[in-house]
Amino acid sequence: FDEEQPVTNLADLTSTLVGADTIAEAIAAATQSGKWQGEAILTNPEGLEVPTALTIVAAPEEYETAVFGVIANDITEKKWVESSLSESEMRFRGAFENTAAGMALVSRDGRFLQINQPFCKDTQFSAAELMNMTIGDIIHPDDMAKNALTLQNLQQGQINTLREEIRYHTKNGESRWAAINASNIYDVQNQLIYYLMQMQDITDRKNIEDELRASQDMLQTVMDNIPQSIFWKDRNSVYLGCNRNFARGAGLARPQDIVGKTDYDLPWTKEEAEAYRATDRRIMEANAPELHIIETQLQADGKQVWVDTNKSPLHNASGNVVGILGTFEDISERRQLEEQTNIRLEISQTLADAQTETEILDTIIQKGNLHPQAGIAIFLREMTLGSNDFVVTRMDTYDSKLNPLPLNTRFSQHDMPELLSPEQGFTTANIMTDMRASKMTQRIAKRAKAKGWYTFPLMAGGEWLGMLMVLRDSEGTFEEPILASYQFLSEQGATALRSMRIFKETQQSLERRSREVTLSTQVAQEIAGAADLNELYYRVVTQVQEQFGYYHTQLLRYDPALDTVALVYGYGEVGEKMLNLHHSMPMGVGLIGTAAASGRSILRPEVANDKDWQANTLLPQTKGELAVPIKLGGEVLGVLDVQSDIVNALNETDQLLLEGLCGQIAVAIESTRLRQEMESNLRELTTLQQYMSREGWQTYKARKSKTIGYIFDQAG
Repeated sequence: FDEEQPVTNLADLTSTLVGADTIAEAIAAATQSGKWQGEAILTNPEGLEVPTALTIVAAPEEYETAVFGVIANDITEKKWVESSLSESEMRFRGAFENTAAGMALVSRDGRFLQINQPFCKDTQFSAAELMNMTIGDIIHPDDMAKNALTLQNLQQGQINTLREEIRYHTKNGESRWAAINASNIYDVQNQLIYYLMQMQDITDRKNIEDELRASQDMLQTVMDNIPQSIFWKDRNSVYLGCNRNFARGAGLARPQDIVGKTDYDLPWTKEEAEAYRATDRRIMEANAPELHIIETQLQADGKQVWVDTNKSPLHNASGNVVGILGTFEDISERRQLEEQTNIRLEISQTLADAQTETEILDTIIQKGNLHPQAGIAIFLREMTLGSNDFVVTRMDTYDSKLNPLPLNTRFSQHDMPELLSPEQGFTTANIMTDMRASKMTQRIAKRAKAKGWYTFPLMAGGEWLGMLMVLRDSEGTFEEPILASYQFLSEQGATALRSMRIFKETQQSLERRSREVTLSTQVAQEIAGAADLNELYYRVVTQVQEQFGYYHTQLLRYDPALDTVALVYGYGEVGEKMLNLHHSMPMGVGLIGTAAASGRSILRPEVANDKDWQANTLLPQTKGELAVPIKLGGEVLGVLDVQSDIVNALNETDQLLLEGLCGQIAVAIESTRLRQEMESNLRELTTLQQYMSREGWQTYKARKSKTIGYIFDQAG
C-alpha cells in the first residue's frame, strides 16, 4: 500500500493472527494492558501475503478518543529461517533416529540429553537408563583420563571436534572398542549448548587389527632373531622395512626408522651405495635373483665388514615386480679366517721349503709384516756358562716409525725377565708406563721408539729356542686376528727352526758316526799292532785323542793290590804331569772310580753341578766327561776316560763308540799281556835249555874225550 491508498480497516489487511483470534480481540487486549504483540499475515494489494510482527499500542487515557498505534515489521526472512531450521531439525531427527551408528546429544557437563536406538543397542542400556548417566559412566577410565584435557577443551568450546578410538563398558560389564566423533552444537547466538557424539563399535576391527599386529609382531620377531640382516625396497630402491640386525648395522634406533630412506642416507660409502642400487636395478629389470654377492659394507660404528648378499625381485599379487627383497650375512670373521688360513698355509709351505736356518729366519721376517705400525725382531737363545743369553738375530721395522735394534746385540735373561720368558708371552699397550717392565727393557724400548710390546716364545718340542718380539710405534693393542697370526708365526717358525736343527744334528751325527766308525777301525788296527802294553796304552790314548778331538784322553789300569785305578798313560804334557804325580782314583770315587766299581759307563755331558765329579786343576776347561770301563768278561781291567771343553758335546753316540772300542782294547790288552807273558816264558825256557845243553856236553866230553865230532849253540 502507498499513502494515496488509505486503509479503512485493519481487519481487512490481516488474514491470520498469532496471539489473538481477531483484530478486535487484539485491540481489546491492547486497550486493557496498553500493548499487544503478535504475528499476522498481511496481504498487500498484489495479494502477496507478508508475515509480520504486529504490535498494537493503546493511546494514553487522557486522549478523548480511543487511539491505537500499530507497528508492523516484515519477518519474512525470520520465518524462512525458522522454516529452514524446522526442516533441518526434521532431517537431523530423521538422521539421528534412523542412522546405523550410535548417536547421542551430550550436555556440556557430560550428561546424556538424547540417545538413538543404535547407541542403546551398542551399550546395552535403555534410553531411560542412559538419561540418568554421564559419558564418563561408560568410557573406560584409562581412556577417560587419557582424553580428559581434549574433552575439557571440547566442552569449553576451545575445539569443535573430537575424533578418537576409545574403550567403553556395556551394561553387562564387557569392554569394547568404539570410534567416536564429537562435534559442538551452537545456538543462534553462537553459544555452545551441547555436543553431538557419534559412536561406532569397532571391536571386531580392533580384534582383527590386534591379530594382524600380533602376526606382524611375530613376523618381526622372527626376522629380528634371524642372524641375517633382512630388508625390502620399492622400485626406486627406497627402503620399506628391515629387521633389527639391519637397523643396528645402519645405526638406526628402530627398524621402522628405515622407511623412506635410501642407501645414500645410510652409513655406506658412496661407492657401496651406488653398487647396491645398480644391483637392485639389474635384478628388477631381469626379474631374476642374484645370490651370494660378496661385497663390503661400512657400518654405523665405522667398521667395514664383508657381507654375503642375496637379492630377489619382490612381486605383488598380480606378479608384477614392485621392489627388492634382500638378505645379507656378515662374513667378516669367516673371510678373515679364510685369509688367515691362506696366510698360514703360505707360511707353513714357505717354512717347509726352507733349506737352511737362515731361510727360516728370513721367512719369519718376511711374513711378519701384519700391521702398518708394527715391526718384529727375532731373539735367539744361546747358553753361555750356564746363563741364558739372547741375541738379536733379525729385525725389520717395515713401514712403522720404529728404530731397528743393532743385530747381534746380546741381552741377558736376568736383565729382562718379563720379556724373556718361556712360560708365556708379555703384552702391554705402553711399555714405557708399564710397572712390570725393567729399566733395561724401557731403555731398549726408548731406543727403538716402541710403545706397544708383545712377546711370543719360540717353543717347539719342549725346547726354548728364543723369542719373537712384536714392537708397536704407538700406544695400543692389536685385534685378536692379528695376535693370532703372530702366535701362529712364532709357533710355526719355532717348529721349523727346531726341525732344521734336528735335521742338521742328525746329518752331522750320521756324518760323525760314519767318521767315527772309520776312525774306530783305524784305532783298532793301530792298537792291534802294539808290541807291548806300554805301546798299546800310548797308541790307545793317542789315537782316541787325535782322531776324535776330545779335550783330554787318559787310560787307567785297575790295581787289585791297592784297589784303585791308576793312570798308565795320559795325552800330552798334562798326561805326563799327571803320570809323574802318580794320579789314581779309589774304586767308587769320582766318575772314573764309579765306572770301574760298577762296570758301567758314566756319561756327564755337563759336570758343573754333578755331585760325583771331581775337578782336576790340570784340566780347568773340562765341561763334560765320559768314563768307560775296559772289561774282559766280567773283569774290569781299567777305564778309558775322555773329557770335553764344551757343554753337552759328549753324548750317547760317544758312549756307544767308546764302549765298542774298549771291548777291543780289553782284548788287545789281554792279548798283549799273554803274548808278553808267553815270550817271557819262552825266553826262560830257552835259557834253561841252553844251560842244560852246555852242562850235558861238558859231561859227555869228559867221558868221551877222544870221540870225533862237533858242537854248536843257537847262534850256529
